Amino acid sequence: MSKSILVLAAFEPELKALRERLPQDDRIIVSEIGVGLVESAIRTTRILQSFLSNVQSPHIFFVGSVGSFSSEIPLLALANISAVSLCDLALARGEGYLPAPMSSHFQASSEGLARIDQALTDSGEPILGTAYTLPSITSSIQAAAQYQNFTQASFESMELFGVAAACSNFSLEWNALCPVTNVIGPDAHKSWQENHLAASEKLAKLFIERIVPEFVNESVVMIPPA
Repeated sequence: MSKSILVLAAFEPELKALRERLPQDDRIIVSEIGVGLVESAIRTTRILQSFLSNVQSPHIFFVGSVGSFSSEIPLLALANISAVSLCDLALARGEGYLPAPMSSHFQASSEGLARIDQALTDSGEPILGTAYTLPSITSSIQAAAQYQNFTQASFESMELFGVAAACSNFSLEWNALCPVTNVIGPDAHKSWQENHLAASEKLAKLFIERIVPEFVNESVVMIPPA
């Protein structure tokens, strides 16, 4: 049975290569959700409300770029995110807390993680790891070390927690296959600017060739780059 997937990223340049190469197919919806934790949660919720009026139980993918704690992880590598946590400096320093009713951690679909790994296993991708989301981009190595120590995460994403929270509200499974564009720290933005388009190109090619057939249960013909 054919399935539907919803593919999300923060802004259009992260999706452009995917849109250009995907054939017209009602089972595959690609949408931008805005930059940052709050915007991504609001817009993902609105998208899901609209999408679910026509499609039952789609699988949600976040494909936006992430920063890595480790310079040993190659830039443009793909990260298969197993979970995402909410964090800030007060939490990381032990100077703040989140009240008990508030969600601070979401798990990705375990079945999805395995299927992504299986689909990409002979490509040398992806790297399995967890992520955290902040309201800002980390430019301090010292702060990054505190976040990493608190969350034990490998990657930083500004939007993923918002996406996961919206999916949880609708009891939908999600996965995140994210290209690494930078090492977290003072040079992160410059590195992201230099790498995010190439990262999106690589993601688009593998996503259409490997992930779409695995999750939609049918191959699609990729449109060659112009």
